[in-house]
Amino acid sequence: VYQPQGLSWTFAAAMLLLVVIGGLLFWGQLHPAQSPPALSSPQQSDPVANIYEIISADENLSLFAEAVESSNWAKDVLQNRDDITIFVPTNDALEPLFSDYEAIQDHLEELVFLHLMDGVWDQNALMAANGERIQSQWRGRSNYGNTITPELTSNNTLLLNDYAQVIEADIAATNGII
Repeated sequence: VYQPQGLSWTFAAAMLLLVVIGGLLFWGQLHPAQSPPALSSPQQSDPVANIYEIISADENLSLFAEAVESSNWAKDVLQNRDDITIFVPTNDALEPLFSDYEAIQDHLEELVFLHLMDGVWDQNALMAANGERIQSQWRGRSNYGNTITPELTSNNTLLLNDYAQVIEADIAATNGII
């Protein structure tokens, strides 16, 4: 779970919308591109819910859950695919984007897939990849792959792509990790 830090909401929302809209020109299929590296397992034991169920039950993630609900395809992936990681923005992070719902409603599925990574990327694996660009094997309909660059700051804060601060990590699910 993360929220942006030190970035203009207008700029962040505009950039996300540009990536989503630009990517929709390519209507590919969701498919794995290459094998993920060996990663560590979630720290929590015996999870009882899948990623979709966990996100849907958390009021602070309700906007992202709404994006998932808008697409049977995204919902199916978060319920049934194994060994995945989803970086879920909080409601605070998504509110500026959702303030113009009509402009984004056709792009909510792509929003979900831009936050999806193959493999189980727990906090230790992300910290070990400090500064390295990580390419996801999953591609949404835009055919854009998701890329993240984790960075451990001097005060031990984990940032993703220079602006999204991880505020809660290693939420284990039966099919992956949040």
